[in-house]
Amino acid sequence: MKFEEDLAKKIIAQYSLSDSTLKVWRSRGSIPDKYSDTDYKPREVISKVRNVKHDRLVDLLKSGKIVVRNFAELVGVSEHKLNEAISAKQTLLSESDLLKCEVELKKLKFEIVRTFQTFLNLNLIRLLNSPVIAYSVIVHDKQLTNKISYIRSGKGEPDRALWNDLKDKYIVFAMQIQL
Repeated sequence: MKFEEDLAKKIIAQYSLSDSTLKVWRSRGSIPDKYSDTDYKPREVISKVRNVKHDRLVDLLKSGKIVVRNFAELVGVSEHKLNEAISAKQTLLSESDLLKCEVELKKLKFEIVRTFQTFLNLNLIRLLNSPVIAYSVIVHDKQLTNKISYIRSGKGEPDRALWNDLKDKYIVFAMQIQL
């Protein structure tokens, strides 16, 4: 698009561009064509805080302690988007998707902490049946994972000994949930 001083000033103000942009466009004698497109949206400036949250989410999902497919369904974000974010650091989740993930992870963290504050069968059963948590990755003990599988199948009830055995492992996991 041909350079016009008034139009250039209007575009610079509209998109909050640098003052030096006017000089560059004037010297070139043109304004980039993208600014004439009514559907053009400038790239989103990503804050450092959002970038850190995004990286922490990706690290948590990469750890294998969260079942990505079930987490995506719970959060309402495409599994494909989450897997892309995991596999390539260049792919960023949108602000709203990141917020949805953050909210659900805070709920999960709260549920874990609440479960291990006092022993209640119902809370422990609910936590062990969570489809989002990859309990076998968190526990790392064949005997304990067998007990959890038995409880998840509805054939048994957790006892205080199991609660004590799982407490440290799940609290460590809860501390890792930090966006």
